[in-house]
Amino acid sequence: MAPPARDDVDGRVELPRHRGDLLILAFVAALPFLSLVHTPTGYLADPESELPVKLWGFETFLTGHRLFGGFVDTVGWPHPGSLNDPDPVGVLVTGVLRPVLGRAWAWNGLVYGQLLANMLAMRALLRGLTRSRGASVFGAVAFGLTPLILVYCVVGAVSDMLNVWPWILALRFLLAPSRFSGITAGVLAGVCAGLGFVTCPYNALVFSILAIPLLPFVLSGTFVPARSARFTSLAGVVLGAALVAGPYAWQMQRIMSASSSQMSTASVEETRHAPPFPFLLPAHPDRYTAFLDDYVGVGKARLIEREAGSRYYRAFSPGLCLYPPALAGLVLAGRRRKTLAWSLAAVFCAVASLGPYRPITATLASTAPDNLVWLLLWSYWPGTKLLLEPFRYALPATVALTIAAAQGLATVERRSGSARLLPALATLAWLVELVVVSPVPIPLPTASLAPSPAALSLKDRAGAVLELPYFAQASERFQRVHFYDQLVHGQAIPDEVLGFPAHYLRENNYTAALLAAEKPHGRITVQVSDPSAIEADRITLGEAGFSHILVDRAAFGNPSEYQAVAALLKPWGAPVSYGNVDVYDITERTPTP
Repeated sequence: MAPPARDDVDGRVELPRHRGDLLILAFVAALPFLSLVHTPTGYLADPESELPVKLWGFETFLTGHRLFGGFVDTVGWPHPGSLNDPDPVGVLVTGVLRPVLGRAWAWNGLVYGQLLANMLAMRALLRGLTRSRGASVFGAVAFGLTPLILVYCVVGAVSDMLNVWPWILALRFLLAPSRFSGITAGVLAGVCAGLGFVTCPYNALVFSILAIPLLPFVLSGTFVPARSARFTSLAGVVLGAALVAGPYAWQMQRIMSASSSQMSTASVEETRHAPPFPFLLPAHPDRYTAFLDDYVGVGKARLIEREAGSRYYRAFSPGLCLYPPALAGLVLAGRRRKTLAWSLAAVFCAVASLGPYRPITATLASTAPDNLVWLLLWSYWPGTKLLLEPFRYALPATVALTIAAAQGLATVERRSGSARLLPALATLAWLVELVVVSPVPIPLPTASLAPSPAALSLKDRAGAVLELPYFAQASERFQRVHFYDQLVHGQAIPDEVLGFPAHYLRENNYTAALLAAEKPHGRITVQVSDPSAIEADRITLGEAGFSHILVDRAAFGNPSEYQAVAALLKPWGAPVSYGNVDVYDITERTPTP
């Protein structure tokens, strides 16, 4: 068999297909699931992550013609309303897998499929840009298991953000040589970009900024030499994106503007940033921005763990093994502008991820908003004001750096003549770095969820259910497992998807007293507005449609907090106990003052 062809200096020699690449990437995408060896029935996600909310969303939006959102009456009780579906891909994939594999492996199958899809899309892009099989596999592996994806998307259960493959395919059709050209290539790229918006609107916000550093290179002919093809392809992008994303954007706007919306435009905007951006200060506990030194951070101690509603992990270093080939590509490629374009794009997005204050390290940062890149994006780029977490710009930064590194590796490979050994060694070195010195925890955290007997006891009952404690171990996290229990008992709950203390629980003085008793201290607390109305509001719980209160004694931060809550529950009479969980029936007992 003849050896595979390598690209020449101009990159015009096409490689034959290599089906073995699919097997390699399929194997690599399965490596994170080795973390489940000791818990084969578990979920590849942190137990305190958004996992229960995601599982709830997958099953809720699968029914009632709500794939792209609609009216939901099982959360936010007694004020239900419309919700948009943030992850229709997850709804469809788990809907197919769940009857066969069960909840846990439907989730795991979704994550595996998304990791593999990202790798295959990156391989396709890099094959078109580098004409090197080894460099394209290297880039696919490096991006597919990049630390930010593993710790934030996988461990944090932010499954919608895992849908990066549409954006990579959009770049493939638009910027890499293929049998498609002109308006056809542009429409295909636009369709993929539209899919990227539908699968994760926040990814649309962060990946759209790649147009800023790349557009001058596109218009100058760096990627598409023919002048006429440049403009027709860009027109095709607009057309394709509008056809796919337009109806979904209209649906989102309709849901957010509805009077009963649980995620209204006003409620979203009130959580977003405004000058002087106090929540984006480098010292803010929730760490919404990246630090510049995060991009070269090594060691497991560099893993960022944050608790705000749920537990999230962040790690921004794309891997030190990416920097040498990217630099080599700039040095050895001479005037080759493609490597320069992607390198500048990586720097641009990385600077944007720092937020308004230019933090170099945790202790070395500007004291006033002076990061012009982020400030200009926030002021003028469409939709940027809705982005809560500037660190998400690290994702397109990693994409751009990976492409630059693959191009550099292909250049070194071509000049050295080492067709297979060099890319294989680079891939192995990156995997070793990932396991040994990257901030990614190895093995990854896993979760186990099982229906509780208390939740099962309410399956055939009628009426909304209030579960306590609302906060997890008196932390800044909320008990997101309430959403999983809702799937079990099928009754409405007051918890809201947005991740803040539910409106009704704050407005009702009795429930506000319960939440204040269980967590009297911290950054997130609930205050009783009228203590004299506590007893009157307690009696109105039944009128509001609540039938039961579930109390998990073992989930409180300390015994004194449980005792304070139990004192407020005493008027309901003795509960029925299921292990550590007490069930108070508030419909069959007359409240006693």
